[in-house]
Amino acid sequence: MAAGLSQGSGSGVTEPGSPTASSSPAPPAPPGPPRPAGCRQEVARWPACWSWWQASGSTCPAGLDRAAVRARVAAGQVNTAPPGPRRTVGQILRANVLTRFNAILGALFVVVVAVGPPQDALFGIVLVVNTGFGVFQELRARPGGSA
Repeated sequence: MAAGLSQGSGSGVTEPGSPTASSSPAPPAPPGPPRPAGCRQEVARWPACWSWWQASGSTCPAGLDRAAVRARVAAGQVNTAPPGPRRTVGQILRANVLTRFNAILGALFVVVVAVGPPQDALFGIVLVVNTGFGVFQELRARPGGSA
């Protein structure tokens, strides 16, 4: 077995205390000044923010503590998205049935049924199926709704 490998697992993974663990090259240092102890790793990855960080003279930004969060929630200062526009089923049906395409094909359907053989009016089925697909898809796309 090679030197420095874990003897118990046999997986070939070096353990932190083994002799070969320190022989691997260290990861490159992030650009800019060294970050203070406790500074988050993400801040070191933003080179554009270094000048601001240096000018502010502060350590890494910290989040709100629990008391500050409770105070903001009590004051109503929460990030809630406004409800999206939601059409009723009647509005969806009206928008999908009353279209120019349906009006033209519907008028032609009536003319063909009145003067021609019924098999020439089979395109009316396409008209109904197309409208049904539009309504079905829009009902399934509604937030929290399913058809």
